[in-house]
Amino acid sequence: MFVNITTTPEEDQAINLALTDFIANPFEYDLHEMVDDDDMREMAQVCENLRKELCELTESNFQTCSKT
Repeated sequence: MFVNITTTPEEDQAINLALTDFIANPFEYDLHEMVDDDDMREMAQVCENLRKELCELTESNFQTCSKT
């Protein structure tokens, strides 16, 4: 099953920046109050994998795909 999401370059950049922030700071989100540390680390890794995949698929749109 495939999902197709159409986004603008600005939306691509916003998604990338939001994922990058969560990956770098998963314990600063309110979700951490409901999820243990190991699960937060796992979610951050899942988000990093998703971010990389999105960057590969939309390389021409993601202006900031390199992780900072």
